Amino acid sequence: MPWDHFLTAIAFKVFGANLFVYRATHVLMGLGGIFAISLAYRSFLFPVLCTLFIPLVTNHHFAIELTSFHTLCFGLLLYSVKKKKHLGIILFTFLGVTSHIAFIAPLWALGVFIFINESPGRKALRTLRVLIFTLLPFFVYLFFSMPDKPNTIALIIGHLFLFFSSFKIDFLKKTYLTHQKLVFKIFIFLSLPFVFIFLLFTEGSWSVFIQKGVIEAPFLTGIGLFFLFLFIYKSRKNFFKEPLFQLFMLITVFTGVIARKPTPRYFEAAFLIFVLLLSRSFKFKKYLVLFFVFQTAFFILNYSNSKKYNDYKNREVNFLFLHDHTQDFSLKQKIANELKALECGYSQIEFDNPRISESFRFLMQNESTKNCPYVKLQIESSSQTKSGLKVFGFLDNQDQTKVEVVFPQR
Repeated sequence: MPWDHFLTAIAFKVFGANLFVYRATHVLMGLGGIFAISLAYRSFLFPVLCTLFIPLVTNHHFAIELTSFHTLCFGLLLYSVKKKKHLGIILFTFLGVTSHIAFIAPLWALGVFIFINESPGRKALRTLRVLIFTLLPFFVYLFFSMPDKPNTIALIIGHLFLFFSSFKIDFLKKTYLTHQKLVFKIFIFLSLPFVFIFLLFTEGSWSVFIQKGVIEAPFLTGIGLFFLFLFIYKSRKNFFKEPLFQLFMLITVFTGVIARKPTPRYFEAAFLIFVLLLSRSFKFKKYLVLFFVFQTAFFILNYSNSKKYNDYKNREVNFLFLHDHTQDFSLKQKIANELKALECGYSQIEFDNPRISESFRFLMQNESTKNCPYVKLQIESSSQTKSGLKVFGFLDNQDQTKVEVVFPQR
């Protein structure tokens, strides 16, 4: 459900429909979540550090539910858990999950975190069962409305498993404590790829690049991360024993598993918990100060300058052995441009995957004309060859004859 759009619609009704109101509404949602976490953990340094943490700053430039409404729901969920407000736990979990399925990641992480560190009472277990039954109709709706059936079935089975497991909580807790060291080692091994992705976003280059299009101060790359490593190493005795570290690791791993494409906006909850962890009282704070000083310098020199995003047509960035750029591997943009040139409208093309169809929505600006030679073309795959762009699919006919459309090299 587009809950964030409902809030935005109310703001439009009160203040008028314009871009400033739209962005301000989402900014206030994000700030609301941040201050809720600050109140829950009584960390007044936390909001300050959030304004200096590059991934969070760049994340909140996106006015979408993952970086605004989810932040609000996650902050209020943590506050409800901390204050043991069971109705709040059910409400904010329901709102978060039904706005975007990615909210499942911090929810699962928080559930495992509570299971490891606490002994849930009857009221908590009852809240869990009510929560599961509250979400099941939504998952059933997803099953009938989304083409990705296996993942939806896995969600339904997983939550039914959680429901029945809640009746065997003592047995599960005893089993976990018996094999705690083995479970910990397996978890750390499996978490390494996701922690690496998190650190890549934390360093700042990738986060700035996807918004600005170029890295203008590459000499600062990785310096802030170096001081962060020093701070963690020097504070390791307290840092790794902090319960929030467990929550951070769990959120990072579950987010990495849920996210189809690893981008900073999916790791919003992990960033928030990590900054909260950094705001706790540890020794060797000078290294932490240097981390944020270099983060701020990196952001100002690379992002806050007079050059515009549109000045860069060929965007690419290198970080260690990783290379990222704007090449369209699925050729969606090229196909859409070719169809537009042939006066094909959006309604004349069909797609099996709704995510792919989003890239062709600008064809809606084209009026559907009889001149389009590929009416009801069902696009299946494409490839770039020396002779031109090849598109494979089916035309709208009864025998579903496979066709090959070649757009000559321009």
